[in-house]
Amino acid sequence: MYNYNNIFPMNNHQETSVLIVGGGPTGLTAALELARHGVNCRVVERRDAPSPFSRAVGIMPNTMRLLEPSGAAELVKAKSIMASGLEIYVDAEKVFEMPMDRHPDPSVRLFCLPQDETESVLAQRAGELGVGVEYGKRFESLKDDGNRVQATVDGDTSEYDYVLGADGSRSTVRDELGIEAEGFDLDDEWAIADVEAPAWAKKPGLFRVYIQDGGVVVFVIPMSPTRYRIVSNRPEALATLDVKMPIEHLYREGNFLIGIRQVPDYRRGNVFLMGDAAHTHSPVGGRGMNLGIADAAHFAKCYASGRLDQYSDERHQIGADTIAYTEKVRGTVVTPMNRTRQAVLQLLNLGTLIPGVPQKVVKKMVSGEF
Repeated sequence: MYNYNNIFPMNNHQETSVLIVGGGPTGLTAALELARHGVNCRVVERRDAPSPFSRAVGIMPNTMRLLEPSGAAELVKAKSIMASGLEIYVDAEKVFEMPMDRHPDPSVRLFCLPQDETESVLAQRAGELGVGVEYGKRFESLKDDGNRVQATVDGDTSEYDYVLGADGSRSTVRDELGIEAEGFDLDDEWAIADVEAPAWAKKPGLFRVYIQDGGVVVFVIPMSPTRYRIVSNRPEALATLDVKMPIEHLYREGNFLIGIRQVPDYRRGNVFLMGDAAHTHSPVGGRGMNLGIADAAHFAKCYASGRLDQYSDERHQIGADTIAYTEKVRGTVVTPMNRTRQAVLQLLNLGTLIPGVPQKVVKKMVSGEF
């Protein structure tokens, strides 16, 4: 067990106050990391309570490394399951499989945990450092005079040194700044379903990808030993899945549109944007929550080292690179083509997106050596 106080002594930042708008993974990470450095934080969330739903599942190795200093990674690992393997199917016939849990370095493993449980871990650690989430509190407006920011929450106005907009793709903080998230929306409607399917669990942590005619792709992603997420690039994910899946409980299902967007600047004066408030992209590769957590951790690092002027440029470049890469992969995954070729390209791209997949295996398969 970590001795957090010895590892991270508090700095003299108690006079600094930060308002964090948004109590999701990004806002909670910002609160946790700033609290480790003794920064006085307030977190407000317009939801009345923590969400019981999960938008994200996969926790990347870099995210685990970022959460290690606070002890959150240890708690996440205890609750999650490790990705064990990847299987690719064409017309319901398995064409390839590869392990994801045999890499000699355990730090490159992918862990799977529903987002609501990840949020619970982050909230727990932040609470232990004295920062709680104020639920049912709606951020309304702000005014930055260059020195301090006046922010109004539920009709009450207070002053802060900084305000962090971690309030999602429909960010009120971003709107208050008059910053537009530039980009476009995809025409195609995607779908999601979270289900309990114990009989499906041949091996916990197994990812499956189903490729069908016309560029239809369905991802079956493990969330727990018996809980799965089905994501399809067509409406009605369960109906799109072309194999029988015995479902004992349906947590939720729905269709959604994808926005490929990014703000031109993550900072305006003493107000900063991060997570979905700053960028959105395709779910291919599972980078969304991980990118937001990295934004928040990087902000805290810049703050602690006196490099806040570098935050926007550094995170904007990483966000732009992530969007470009996930778009390249999405184009490969969903574009209609010969299904054998598509399966090969699918493996190549998933092998670069998902940690724990042996790269030499991917290269052999693509080169025809398998």
